[in-house]
Amino acid sequence: MTDGVNDQLVTVVIPSLGRSELVRTIESVRNQTHRDIEIIVVLDTAMDEGGTATGADIVLTTGGGRGAAVGRNMGVAAASGRFVAFLDDDDWWEATKIEKQIASMTRQSTEFSYTATYFHSGNTVRTLPITRYGAGSSMGDYLVLRPGLRHGHGYVQSSSIMLTRRLAQHVAWDESLSKHQDWDLVVRLEEEVGEKVSYVDEPLVHVQQASKSSISTVRNWRRSVPFYDKHASSLGKTARGDFIATQILRSALAAGDGQGIVYAASGLSKARVHPAALIVSLYGAVEFGKRLRQRVAS
Repeated sequence: MTDGVNDQLVTVVIPSLGRSELVRTIESVRNQTHRDIEIIVVLDTAMDEGGTATGADIVLTTGGGRGAAVGRNMGVAAASGRFVAFLDDDDWWEATKIEKQIASMTRQSTEFSYTATYFHSGNTVRTLPITRYGAGSSMGDYLVLRPGLRHGHGYVQSSSIMLTRRLAQHVAWDESLSKHQDWDLVVRLEEEVGEKVSYVDEPLVHVQQASKSSISTVRNWRRSVPFYDKHASSLGKTARGDFIATQILRSALAAGDGQGIVYAASGLSKARVHPAALIVSLYGAVEFGKRLRQRVAS
């Protein structure tokens, strides 16, 4: 124990809406081969009415409607461990996840680690990222570039991230962002630690594709603008174009929002873009057409 921090303890912070999948999530933490673990569940509700946080060491509440970033920051503030790992309440871990990340971070003397991921979509499971992050490249570009039609060429997901508590306290989640919070955190972590990042090239995290009610699936182009405004100056020209196409234009087309389409067109005129990213953006028009047909049919 040094300065009140247990050198072996890992604090796992789980922001949650109290959904039923949280039981599986907590169980995957309790089944870790690394046994010295503290679980903090932060409910974005008034209370745990369904008892889904049973098994957590500490249960906190935001009071409701504050968002996952607020919950994660509350969890970090209450953490006792030397390390802090984040886990979404519908994701789960392989049993050796924590053990292998600690070993990697110790061996490489790093404060920031992430792992490969099993990405579940319906009945299919893919291993991400498609392309691993390489030294000398920008983490921002790595995350937002879309050279192919399938997502996940660059991929760092919140449930795979583990940090020292010192770094987690120093680089907090941006509570002002309603979307792309994990991308924002990772970009700022790279700014803090440079290339001293530990990557475990083994899928140790199971990520469930977002539910229909998730913020990541709601097509509102305005939610992507704050991230773009914050980081555009550090993104390459093609990365800026790919982000505008896949995040802003696609959402604007899906919503049939003319203002968003004009905004995206203006941004694209000053950037480069992968052809695949443009094709992905047109999926938004397909989504809009599908919803329109459903309205007509009803």
